[in-house]
Amino acid sequence: MRVRRWIGPAVGLAAAALLLLFFLPAPGMRADAANGSYAHDCCGTFQLDDGLMIIGEEHRVSYSLGRDEAGPYILPDTYVGPWEERGIESDGGRPPLKLRLDRLPRPNRVVMTDGRRSWVFKRKTFKLRAPAGRSS
Repeated sequence: MRVRRWIGPAVGLAAAALLLLFFLPAPGMRADAANGSYAHDCCGTFQLDDGLMIIGEEHRVSYSLGRDEAGPYILPDTYVGPWEERGIESDGGRPPLKLRLDRLPRPNRVVMTDGRRSWVFKRKTFKLRAPAGRSS
């Protein structure tokens, strides 16, 4: 008889724990996993910095990282894409598109697409110069 008294509360606690696990957000990817500068010859450069995409000198767009069946991606808060060989545009009136990464962490390429074409932005690597007076 004593066991029956505890069955109801135990089942209730187990159900509450399962519901809590179901509704808790899944741990996300670290925002700094894609940090760096990316460039394309025609469209310019953008920088990813801890969840913030910096386009040009002044324009900033928040983004989140994700992964689906096609691989890792960046999802900006607004549409970000190539602008007819003139640069990178951001348009709050259009739905955002996933910008595809070749890998995480530290991707080497970000692919932007406008529906017709794709542009591959490559990670900029910085080389240290030898101090003056020395040859390498």
